[in-house]
Amino acid sequence: MARMTRRNLVREALGLSALGLLAACGQAAAPTAAPPPAQAAGSSAAVAPAATTAPQPAAAQPAAGAQKVTLRRMYWGSPDQMQIEVDVDKRFTDANPNYTIEPIGVPWPNYRDKLLTMIAGGDLPHVMMVDAYWFPDFVNKKLLRPLDDYLAKDKEYTSHQVIKGFWPLPDHHSAEGKVYSKVHAGDTPRIIYFNDNMFKEAGIPNPIEQDKAGKWDWNAYLDAAKKLTKGSGVDKVFGASSYPLSSAVYSFIGSNGGKVLSDDKKKVVISMPETLEAIQFQIDMIRVHKVAPLPEESQVLGGDVKAFMAKKLGMFISGIWTGADTRNVKDFDWAVAPLPKSPKTGYRRTIYKPNSTSMPAATKNADEAWKWMAFDPLGQNKAYIDKYTDMAMFEENRQYFLEKSPVKNARAVLDAFDAGEAYILPIIPKWLEVEKIVNDNITLVRSGEKSLADAAKTIETQATPLLA
Repeated sequence: MARMTRRNLVREALGLSALGLLAACGQAAAPTAAPPPAQAAGSSAAVAPAATTAPQPAAAQPAAGAQKVTLRRMYWGSPDQMQIEVDVDKRFTDANPNYTIEPIGVPWPNYRDKLLTMIAGGDLPHVMMVDAYWFPDFVNKKLLRPLDDYLAKDKEYTSHQVIKGFWPLPDHHSAEGKVYSKVHAGDTPRIIYFNDNMFKEAGIPNPIEQDKAGKWDWNAYLDAAKKLTKGSGVDKVFGASSYPLSSAVYSFIGSNGGKVLSDDKKKVVISMPETLEAIQFQIDMIRVHKVAPLPEESQVLGGDVKAFMAKKLGMFISGIWTGADTRNVKDFDWAVAPLPKSPKTGYRRTIYKPNSTSMPAATKNADEAWKWMAFDPLGQNKAYIDKYTDMAMFEENRQYFLEKSPVKNARAVLDAFDAGEAYILPIIPKWLEVEKIVNDNITLVRSGEKSLADAAKTIETQATPLLA
C-alpha cells in the first residue's frame, strides 16, 4: 500500500470493499487455480535490519507548566494480554510524563455490555477497542468519531506503509468514505497452533511440513487429528478442536467456495452446498470422528488454550495474539501453521476479523486521545511483536517480525496477506442478530437435535428479514 494519504485511504477502503466481498463469497480464486506462492510483498522496499527488541523511547521530563492528562483506555483480553497492554503503554507515558493511562481492562464476555453502558451513561473512555462485528452497528448508531481530520494533518503517522490488506477495511475500520480506527493491531488471519511433540510421537509430518509438500488439506487435517487422538474419559487427548459456531468456521466456508450472505448483502444463503459442507465437516469432527471435544468436554478442559497447554489438545485455531498465553508453555515444542486447504477447491481462505481502536463520538478529549493513537507507530508495533501479541502492521516492520516474533513460523499470518488468502466477512449493522440465529440453530445440529439442512432453512427464513 502507498503511504497513508487521505485520498489513498479512501481509495484503499473502496478497493478492499470489492476484494473483501469477492473473497468472502469464495470467488477470489477459481477452484482450478490455487493462489500463487506467497512472496514478500515489500521486497522492493528498503527495510532496515531488525533490531533485537523494540527501542525504548527516551524518558522525558514534563515541560514546565504542562497540563496533567489522564487518558482512559478500554480493551479486552486474557489477564496476560491485558498486562501486556499496560506494559506497552508505559512506553507512551515514559515519553509523555504529563500523561497517565487509566487502564480499563475487561474480560471479553463482559466487554460489549460494559462499554455500551459506559457510553450511555456518559462515562466515556477516551480510546476503546471495538470488535469488528460491532463496527457497522456502532457507526449506524453514531457512537464513533471519524478520524479523517487527524489522518489528513498527521503527516508523520500517515507516512508509513501499511501491510496491504491490513487497514482500513470497509465495514470494519471505515464506512461511507470515513475512517474510524487507527491502524490497529490485535487481530490476524486465523492460523493453527499445534503441539509438535505430539506429531513426532504419532510419526506424522507436522502441518508446516505437510503444507510445504502441498498435502495440507481438510483430509490431511482430519487424518492428523485422528492419529493425535488417544485415551478415553478424563485421560482423553483430542487431536483438534472444532468450530461450527465461531468465526473460524468462516475460513472453512470461504475455502470451500461458500458464503453466508448474498453478494448484495440482501439475503442469507447459508443453504449453499459449499457452505453446508464446511459446517458439516466441523460437526463431524465432534460427532462422527470424535477427534474434537463436545462443548461440555471443552468446558471441563477449560477451553482450547488451556487444553492445549495441558497437552490435552493437539491443534486449535486462533490468531497470533494467543501467543501471549502459549508463550508460557515450557514442556513441549509448539508452532503455528496455515489452515488446511479445501480439497474441493484446492485453495484456502483464512478469516481476518480486523477490530478497531477508536474514539467515542462524544469525546471531549480528541486531541489527547489522538496523541496516544499516533505515538511511535513503528516502535509500538515492535513492542507488541516482542510480547507475542502482534504481527507487523507496517512494511517497515516486516523483517523485524519475521526475525524476532517469538511465535515459531509466525510468517504464516503475513503469508496469508501476501498470497491473497486473508479475507473479511461482508457484514451488516444487524450482524450480531444474524449470527445469533445462525449459532442457535447450528447448536441444535451439533447436539443432534436438528439436521443441518433444516437448520439452514430456518436460519434463512429468520435472518434474511434482518438484512432489509
